[in-house]
Amino acid sequence: MIQSAGLDSNWLLGCAAFGMLILVGLQLRAGAYVRSKNNAEAVAALFIAVLAAIFSFWISGWSILTSQDEIGFLPFPSSLTYSGRTGEPAFFVFGAALSALAAASVVATSFERLQRFVAPAVALMIGGLVLPLAGYWTGSGFLARAGFVDPAGLLTMHLVIGFGGLGLVLVAGPRQGAFGGDPFSVPTFAPPMLGVGTVMLFLGWLGLRAVAFAGDGIRIAELVIHVLLAAAAAGLVLSFLLTRRRPVVIIKDAINGAVASGLLAALLSEVASPSVAILSGLIGAAFAVGVRRLLASLKIDDSLGIVQIHIGPAIWGAVQLALTAHGPLARDAQGPEARLLVELGGAAIVAAFSFVAVAGLAYAFRRGGGLRISPEIEQRGFNSAVFGFRSDMAILLGRIGLYRATADLAELVDLREGEIARMARDYNHSVERFRNAFRRARRGLDAAEDPAPMPPTRLRALEHEEDELKITAEEVNLVADQVNNALPLLVAPARPREAMLRMLHGAFEAPIRDLADLERRIRVEQDFDTIEAAIETARERSAQLARRLSTLVEFADVVTAHALPRRTRIDLRDLLGELARDLGPRAQAMNILLAYSVEDGLEPVSAHAASLRKIMNKLLDNAIRFNQDGGIVEISASRHQQDAVRIVVSDTGSGMTAEQLRRIHQPFAAADSNPGAGLMLSLIDRLITLHGGRLEVTSKTGIGTRFEILLPTDAGAAVTKAG
Repeated sequence: MIQSAGLDSNWLLGCAAFGMLILVGLQLRAGAYVRSKNNAEAVAALFIAVLAAIFSFWISGWSILTSQDEIGFLPFPSSLTYSGRTGEPAFFVFGAALSALAAASVVATSFERLQRFVAPAVALMIGGLVLPLAGYWTGSGFLARAGFVDPAGLLTMHLVIGFGGLGLVLVAGPRQGAFGGDPFSVPTFAPPMLGVGTVMLFLGWLGLRAVAFAGDGIRIAELVIHVLLAAAAAGLVLSFLLTRRRPVVIIKDAINGAVASGLLAALLSEVASPSVAILSGLIGAAFAVGVRRLLASLKIDDSLGIVQIHIGPAIWGAVQLALTAHGPLARDAQGPEARLLVELGGAAIVAAFSFVAVAGLAYAFRRGGGLRISPEIEQRGFNSAVFGFRSDMAILLGRIGLYRATADLAELVDLREGEIARMARDYNHSVERFRNAFRRARRGLDAAEDPAPMPPTRLRALEHEEDELKITAEEVNLVADQVNNALPLLVAPARPREAMLRMLHGAFEAPIRDLADLERRIRVEQDFDTIEAAIETARERSAQLARRLSTLVEFADVVTAHALPRRTRIDLRDLLGELARDLGPRAQAMNILLAYSVEDGLEPVSAHAASLRKIMNKLLDNAIRFNQDGGIVEISASRHQQDAVRIVVSDTGSGMTAEQLRRIHQPFAAADSNPGAGLMLSLIDRLITLHGGRLEVTSKTGIGTRFEILLPTDAGAAVTKAG
């Protein structure tokens, strides 16, 4: 690593700031590459990794890096803090920034799959041991004395990040869906963030390299020229390959290849000429593409392309430094062959040490069962499963079951060919026709000789509703794709395929028909009030369809479960009271009385909190929605036998027929007037069954419905039919 002697403190602190700029770039790239259902995990993991690395660098890394004594290949730390000599505090800050950068980069290779405590553990090892020890070896230890060349310590950084990250992703394994046949199957959701993050990454590494040229403006200018030439050469070649009719690279290659080329040119700037810089750029691009393809062929999933960016500069940089080093860089009068042996041997030692240390730690976690998150959490995403976020659309898309490719359902693989997705495309086509009719009507009114005045605020509100309709329709398309994959999970009874498709056809048919009717109306009337009402109706139908599809996805998730997650003791008085407070304003707005009561001294039930809340919320939502003006919805909880409780939800709504009651346990046999209602009740019934409980329903048309839920008070118990 870099020694503090002769370096201006302000320059060191400035370069530490460049290291922080790289961290910002990493965070922005994480926002682009990490799936939206896990973006909170990316923020938390990077933040924790930075803090852990800085702390461990202070505890042990600093004393290792600056040690003056040696036992064999190991330094002998003399203190846990810096001594306060001139320039040392600034060098300490610089070293801590490099440790934080290395740790965050290694952790970033394995986003979206690791337990929360793995990231700080890896960061503690990187900042407190791996980078300081490797930096000691190459800066003043046995490798430095052997003639190892490492300008500004960047070669060591690339080796630790590239091979340490490789060790972590190799042991952790790929994310779900990372290798689905498409090399970019884990997509980028925010290209602008990727672009800005890449620029920050590029500038940060450029600034770090400038530490070796402290105060020498001419050499810094040469560095900038060489780096820009290398990145430009790589970017032009990769962009050409990307835009061919049959591209041989993907967009990730073009971006990461340019970064890798710039890093390689920065590493070689003291031995480079413009022609060497351009050649370095082409070599860096080739390494980036080759490493990405090699990792993909081996099913090694590097979340942000960190390994792809750093391994090329590490390997080729060591070769070219050995062959072209001169002046102060060539520490001994060695020939090219001897320098090449020392450089490659030293690089191999640092790479192997970094790989073994990080991979060994990850393997220890894996053996203890604490490396990866559970498949359920990975499917749902960190945002909802770990951090409790509730507003992310990706939560809905993550609720698919875990057994998509179950072998005994292979006969229904044709359901994956897109029947539901085709319905969604037909629906979206109807939405687009409706929106085009709206635009034609608006243009007609604008062109009229005496158009009706339209306040700008109202026009903006109308356009906003139109945009909301389009967004909802696109969400329907996404959810429909998930439904298409989830359908094979619902195949417990014989020949259910026709029933499922009949229900879904019914769900799509009504909104498509309504859109066609609305389109005809606005063509004939061309009145803004009519258009406004039509758009609002269409948007409500889209949202209703999305809710129905999401219920099917939820059902697919629940029907494959054999047990609920960990249960807790739940006080029904608290739960029912909270639900009554949440739904009370809605009931009051519909002139419906919502009342609840809980028997005194009622024992808590053992239940999965989220599932029980879902059961009660869906029942109450239906009771309010299908009630009449001036109606009543009542909730009560009381003892049932010795070890169970009874929860009753009753309403004075339209009720159900005997045929509808009979079909409650048949999820795809919904009433034609309300496709999806039978599925919702079957979802509730399944959740209650998983609790060891029982659902009983009585209803009379025109009078109301009474749902009685019997739940055991103890986990593992079941409600008997007696009593």
